[in-house]
Amino acid sequence: MDHAFGTELDDIRETLDRRPLEADTTTATMGDFAADTQGAVRLEEQGVVDGEPRIVIEHVTRIHASCAPD
Repeated sequence: MDHAFGTELDDIRETLDRRPLEADTTTATMGDFAADTQGAVRLEEQGVVDGEPRIVIEHVTRIHASCAPD
């Protein structure tokens, strides 16, 4: 039993999606990044109850708006 959420988790799942930069990119705050290096990462932790993700924590980082706009 998780007292903070008032439910018991059946499972915990993790997803990870990485996308490369399609072109060399320069940012004002972080500097230069080469094409084909990691430009975006999305990770998600899912607390599963009855086979469905019910508690989800998601984090997305993108070096530039052109990388992984979806």
